[in-house]
Amino acid sequence: MSPLVVSEAGISPFTGGFHRRVEQFRVTLPGHWRQASTIRTFAVVLWPLGEDQHLVALPPRRWEKMVAELRDQPLSDEEHAWMERILGMSVAWSDLDNAGRLTLPEQHFVRAGIGPEVELIGRLDKFELWNPARYEQLMLEQRKTAASIAKKLRL
Repeated sequence: MSPLVVSEAGISPFTGGFHRRVEQFRVTLPGHWRQASTIRTFAVVLWPLGEDQHLVALPPRRWEKMVAELRDQPLSDEEHAWMERILGMSVAWSDLDNAGRLTLPEQHFVRAGIGPEVELIGRLDKFELWNPARYEQLMLEQRKTAASIAKKLRL
């Protein structure tokens, strides 16, 4: 069965979890993510802002939605100015190469604690890159929280 090809405006193909090796600060995305999406450029952000626990890769429209929240704030608002500074220092733009690899600055991997291996975690319209041990620990802690939220949302 051929995967459904979607554009950035459509349903995102970023589902599942994958263990990958990092080679020269490049990570190869899963084949079905690459085949099912026309998205080739991502804003990769250290996340949560100021904590740098992992990386989140946002397609341009998702990035624009996030930035739009800050854009209309007055220049004199220092809280928002600091938010813009931290966000600006925490993002790197990356294009997929012809082999489906995402290349990031070394400092992003170092600050997120990612070494020679990485967990890629699909989040529907975006995906995350995690240090495998950190992700496993948080996953153990958050399973009950996720179950509780699913019940509240009637999923």
